[in-house]
Amino acid sequence: DVRDNLLESQLHSGLSLESDVTRPDLEVFCDKDYAAATVDLRAAIRHSESDKKLHGFDDVYPKLFAGMRCAGVRMLEIGLKNGFSLELWSRSFPNFDHIYGVDKGETHSAHLSVSETLGDKVTIFSGDQADQHFLETVVQREVLGTSADSGGRKLDIIIDDGGHTVIQQLTSFVHMFIPLLKGGGVYIIEDLQTSYYSGTGFGCYGQECGGGVPGKEGTAIDFIKDIVDFMNADYHGGKV
Repeated sequence: DVRDNLLESQLHSGLSLESDVTRPDLEVFCDKDYAAATVDLRAAIRHSESDKKLHGFDDVYPKLFAGMRCAGVRMLEIGLKNGFSLELWSRSFPNFDHIYGVDKGETHSAHLSVSETLGDKVTIFSGDQADQHFLETVVQREVLGTSADSGGRKLDIIIDDGGHTVIQQLTSFVHMFIPLLKGGGVYIIEDLQTSYYSGTGFGCYGQECGGGVPGKEGTAIDFIKDIVDFMNADYHGGKV
């Protein structure tokens, strides 16, 4: 059960640092301090063709990722669209070990050309993030490999920018957070506002979002609230 194992995982909390972009310099200098790396990452996002800058992630991601910038990062992103985020991450983490992407088959061809320019350090999986069998037999097996050192192949960063429906977000989290994320790693679910959308609301690409009014059970927001309660069980003595 995911909840029973959460306390055994180290949750990463981002540091707070405000800094304005003063130049469009995308060059990489790995001897820069945290503040300079944050500025560089913010500039990289704002000057990329990815849509990350449209949703405020140009302020959030630099604070989370600056300390990892020159490490051999292993990361996975769900939802690739035109592939521009793949290019963004390869530039943001110049010493990256491997970048994985997950996207549905019908949009797969749109980002193939981008991934091909990045070489064999990029792997794209074509499948549905709400498909438990796909996540377990394809994604997990490929990321972890078959060696005894499978733990060393776990991911530093997982970003869910996929279909944004509740079932997609929860299925991906359950089958990736514990199995694939390193202790101290960062798991990000973008567009959690869809937990408040019922029907095929904006952001779910014509699919049933699965959300509803605040407090509705079974949404991604509801699940995250349960996690917070679980982590603080010593203080309220309740069972989540």
